[in-house]
Amino acid sequence: MARPTKLTTTSDLSTYLSTTHPHWTSTNLIKLSGGTVNLICRGTLADKDAKSPHTTVIIKHAETLSGPGWSFPASRADDEQLVLATLHTSFAPVADPAFGAVVRTPELLEYLDDSYTLMMEDASEAVDMKSFLVNGLIGEEVASGLGGALGVSV
Repeated sequence: MARPTKLTTTSDLSTYLSTTHPHWTSTNLIKLSGGTVNLICRGTLADKDAKSPHTTVIIKHAETLSGPGWSFPASRADDEQLVLATLHTSFAPVADPAFGAVVRTPELLEYLDDSYTLMMEDASEAVDMKSFLVNGLIGEEVASGLGGALGVSV
């Protein structure tokens, strides 16, 4: 399948999903903050089906970015989907009773390689690692231990 020319707005993404991947058609596509180089949205699925037990999903789309002397190709999404799929299937969630927290990666529901778009579990109730560390929810010693443990596990 030919890759779509550009998917730079929620409207572009909504049209693309409804015409080429109708099982991911979303009735409400909301752009999320925090995406530095990707278009990241939360979508409410129009029809729940066997592809996803979820009502909402996170949609992450990559475009190629470039400037004088550098390029950040959209194909980076190929690597991200491989990492997400591998981490989700190879590593069990890690529970920390001291914090009442579980550390795990979001589930990759499907990778739409024709557009470099990842369909992922909506883990909106979770705190992402960056926020967890930046907002001082843990001390330096715990953050250092977490970084070391993640480095060893990966």
